[in-house]
Amino acid sequence: RKPDVGSVLESLDSVIHLSLQDAETFKDLFAARSFLEQAMARNAARNISDVQLQLLRQRLDLNGEAIGDRREFVRTDALFHRTLFEVADNRIFEAIHDAFAGWVEERRSSLQRQSFTEQRAHRQHTEIFNAIAGRDPDAAETAMRHHLQGWWAAWCAQKEPPQEEYADTENVDS
Repeated sequence: RKPDVGSVLESLDSVIHLSLQDAETFKDLFAARSFLEQAMARNAARNISDVQLQLLRQRLDLNGEAIGDRREFVRTDALFHRTLFEVADNRIFEAIHDAFAGWVEERRSSLQRQSFTEQRAHRQHTEIFNAIAGRDPDAAETAMRHHLQGWWAAWCAQKEPPQEEYADTENVDS
């Protein structure tokens, strides 16, 4: 069988899972994810089709309906984010998203999530959606950055000793 992007990332999976035990590696992985997610939000604001925008809206609505059902909320959260990668219409980006989602979920599953946390995440998803629907790349990128900073802050507060913030936080106009 000829290797494809998915199989290459799968082969890295065990190495990455072991590396996630190291806080610095996880921090770097999260910063890479943040960089790509912001780029995908910016790209979506520029290039999303009406059909893709409708799909993003449907996935946002499913995410809102899942508040209070942690497992379903996490699933629909990943679907919402994956839609942004699908807009790029690039199998490599989609495979990278799927790998990031799995790697981050391994850590995220231990976070205490309550309905108010899910409500906040859904509000942030709505802000991302609105910026994309408004075809505003700067606002889409900023909304995504704020969304991921919130996740990182929650992670640090619950699981890690205080550490410097990941790279993108110093560029935020709060």
